[in-house]
Amino acid sequence: MTKKEQTPNRIIVKKKRTSKDIPIIATYKEDMYTNMFTLRMTPISRDYMLKIAEEWISCVLNEDMNMLTMEDFLVLKGLQRKTLMRWCEKCPELKEAHDWVAMVLGNRRHRGMMLKTLDTNSTMKCQYLYDENFRQAEEWRANLQAKVAGAGNTVTIVEMEKFADADLLETKKED
Repeated sequence: MTKKEQTPNRIIVKKKRTSKDIPIIATYKEDMYTNMFTLRMTPISRDYMLKIAEEWISCVLNEDMNMLTMEDFLVLKGLQRKTLMRWCEKCPELKEAHDWVAMVLGNRRHRGMMLKTLDTNSTMKCQYLYDENFRQAEEWRANLQAKVAGAGNTVTIVEMEKFADADLLETKKED
């Protein structure tokens, strides 16, 4: 792969440039995922991940006010949660959209509990997935319960024997 040029006194050898000679700055490998509607492996790019982020935010804010879980949007798109989490590792903008949507849904769920439009017990069991403050409060509560249980605070019931009935003291007479 060399080319020789002759000049009067010397021979110059020029090397052809190949792709191995060019330094690689950054590469992006297309990811593949299983489209749940077609059950086929489908390639996606970073642009598609950005599009998903924009659609997710738009859907949560404008289109579906009844959306209460992260999975509602994933079902509409035919995506699995593990696929989305893998994409979030590769695309910081999608991760930001994920966190923001979690905040919006957490707020929506919290308001539903306060206004009693949602069942409090079932909503509270998963609220930690959407609200970091709720997660911290639950961890604090669990730690406090563990401390109380581990402190040896037990209730002791003591049975006392019954004393014989005594005459009441006479009341003091006033002079």
